[in-house]
Amino acid sequence: MMRVLIISFLVLIALSGCKKGALLDNQVPDTKIYLDTIALEGPDRLNSVVTLHWSGTDVDGFIKGYDLSFDGLTWFFTTRTDSTFIFSISSGSDTADIPFYVRAVDNLGMSDPQPAFLNIPIRNTPPTVAFDQSKLAGDTVYSVASFIWNAEDIDGIETLDSVFIRINNGNWYGLPAEVSFLTLVPENPSQIGSTQAKVYRDEAGILQSAKADGLVVGGMNKVYVKVKDQGNAFSPEDSTPSFYVRPKTSDLLVIDAYKNSVSATQNPDLIYLDAIAGGYGTFDYMPVDSASNLNVPVIITPTLFLMYSLYDKVVFYGDNVIYKNQLLIEALSSVFKKYLDQGGKLLCIQSFPRAYPELPSNASSNSYYFTLQSPVFEFSPMDSVSTYSTNNAQARIPIDSLLVPDPANASAFPILKCSSTVTGADPFYAKANAEVLYNAQILRVNNWVGPNIAGARIRNLSGQTNQVFFSVELQNINGISGSLQQLFTTILSNEFNW
Repeated sequence: MMRVLIISFLVLIALSGCKKGALLDNQVPDTKIYLDTIALEGPDRLNSVVTLHWSGTDVDGFIKGYDLSFDGLTWFFTTRTDSTFIFSISSGSDTADIPFYVRAVDNLGMSDPQPAFLNIPIRNTPPTVAFDQSKLAGDTVYSVASFIWNAEDIDGIETLDSVFIRINNGNWYGLPAEVSFLTLVPENPSQIGSTQAKVYRDEAGILQSAKADGLVVGGMNKVYVKVKDQGNAFSPEDSTPSFYVRPKTSDLLVIDAYKNSVSATQNPDLIYLDAIAGGYGTFDYMPVDSASNLNVPVIITPTLFLMYSLYDKVVFYGDNVIYKNQLLIEALSSVFKKYLDQGGKLLCIQSFPRAYPELPSNASSNSYYFTLQSPVFEFSPMDSVSTYSTNNAQARIPIDSLLVPDPANASAFPILKCSSTVTGADPFYAKANAEVLYNAQILRVNNWVGPNIAGARIRNLSGQTNQVFFSVELQNINGISGSLQQLFTTILSNEFNW
């Protein structure tokens, strides 16, 4: 009995030491990483992109977040319980061990004094690179060739260090890792054989100070590419198909974008080329055929500008050939403008379809419409064309009618005579800075309303003619023997002789 009383007394003493409503001390939280170890070595190590998960518990509260650290000293707070990390490997090394610490933080701000720890074994994965085959020019290029490639690295694109290209058996040429677009231009495009190439990077065509060797003008070529990452790992090489680099043989380039020829007497490929050869001499000839994909431009900028810039003079003639929902001449408008601004000399002969003041409201996205917003107005002497279309009205140039040189501006130009009736002719209104060269004798069908200007020129700031433009198909204005040859001679040898 006495023993029971003693025990009861001790219990009462103990209870009296804990006052009603007293708070217990805050208990520290506990943290866990879902993996305690990653036992991987050699090639089995993780790549540098790693996803980690963690969790925390608190017996007397709740977890409000986590502190993360990769050295046990510097901590970063987050409320997430998982994340994907891209770890970097020191340059020159192919493996690394990354320490990772996590400590839970409870609702009172107390951190786990014993953070969870994981050592992460990672390795550097070599990058990869491949040419964009859809952007290659084909089996023949006119001196200038552009290349686009795509580089990837599972460790992160930011781990790439540099890119290298090689032409044939030449030396590797290094470039910054961010470069993925290159254009090569022979240092001397008229010299047959092996030569150095000027290197232009990006769509802006930024000329690099160093040249690349190994390019063969007048022969077959192949370009190789590889990339290197910060761990000094190289990708496998990729290469283009072999392609032929045509040499430049003249200071005149003729671009044939006309494919609707119906007979020898109306074939511009025969009429123009014969007249140019007879009145000027040799030239480089570039036919463009969208039906057969012959010389259809894959990359316009800066490839075509750099190609045209190799020539002192360019002749372009075309009809209604469509390139990516534009007339080809419209797709080339920005190139022609830049070429002219840089001192080039351009002769254009181009017919146009019916013009609209603006795109019709019911226009199909798959159909082409020539509007007054066409980019051709930006570089040419044309200010606008007629959009009059009442009662099937149109302008015609009847057979035996004339294109008459403008008396104020074209005294040295020959009279031209229509050899085949031109239906749906495209005379234009000239810009204020243009000089009218030819007026057509127009038959105004159904009271068509519009101008009669068929040709005009523009002079540069030095007063020199740098552009002549015709909106009439001159192969149909060949009624006077030798007149077209005289016209081309006047333009190419006289007007452009500066």
